[in-house]
Amino acid sequence: MSLVLTADRNLVFAGGGSHRHLHLRYTAPPVASASPRPRVGLAFCLDRSGSMGEGKLELAKQALLAGLRKLQPTDRFSITTFDNQVHVVVSARGATPENIADAARYLAAIEPRGSTNLFRGMLTACGTLAPDLTPTDFSRCQLLTDGQANQEETRTDELCRHARELRARGIGLSTYGVGTDVDEDLLRAMADAGAGNYFYVATAADIETHVLNELKDVTEMSQFDVAYHLALPAGVEVRWVGPGARSFTRGEFTVPVGHLASSEVNDTVVQLRFPHGDPGASATVDVTVSHRDEGR
Repeated sequence: MSLVLTADRNLVFAGGGSHRHLHLRYTAPPVASASPRPRVGLAFCLDRSGSMGEGKLELAKQALLAGLRKLQPTDRFSITTFDNQVHVVVSARGATPENIADAARYLAAIEPRGSTNLFRGMLTACGTLAPDLTPTDFSRCQLLTDGQANQEETRTDELCRHARELRARGIGLSTYGVGTDVDEDLLRAMADAGAGNYFYVATAADIETHVLNELKDVTEMSQFDVAYHLALPAGVEVRWVGPGARSFTRGEFTVPVGHLASSEVNDTVVQLRFPHGDPGASATVDVTVSHRDEGR
């Protein structure tokens, strides 16, 4: 593993007010190909609202089943549907052929209706994985929707906040946009907050490909819950440069990265703001990296 720090400029004005950018590049260690992959838990969250008509719901159901068939019997899955109501169609269980066949029968009866409580659907789906969650699992909610949230909580910033909180509890979020009128901005932001991926689904084969890629990531996972920690000298302020950038912070600042695959490179940029100082004095920012297994 390696951490490389690069600043855009090495000098600041003694009078204060200088802004500098610090580039953090971290490379995760390689993983041996023989390493067994973690148990996977996938909570499928299926939008069945009225806007999922005109073939979109059928496409999503086909896609969901294609993804299920790529799991191992020791993996777990659940299926939750939502419109203005939320129903756990299949509670969390092993991905055996019998359970997948049962899921296909349950899905066959689902038709589009109602409005879109995406918020409650996501929370309920993630909750199905929580009781049997272990620190070594790879758990992720797979949200299939056209992204037209219009019930209960609909604000992007709040939906993303909940996705971040769920991720902190060990359940990530990937989003699948179904149909040409999908709200890509919302679904991309939610996937970023949940340390997952956003995919556009045009055919059922698309999600099969995407789920396979996510499972491939699991087999090559190197480190979980990676984060940068910056310790700042007195008066220096920092903020992350990225989606949903936070305000400037003093003292210690943490940037969560999420999971990294074998030899994966993460690039993160933070902005530093310097106060008044004595000419010739130096200011040192200490950066460390932590992950789930070993800390910093």
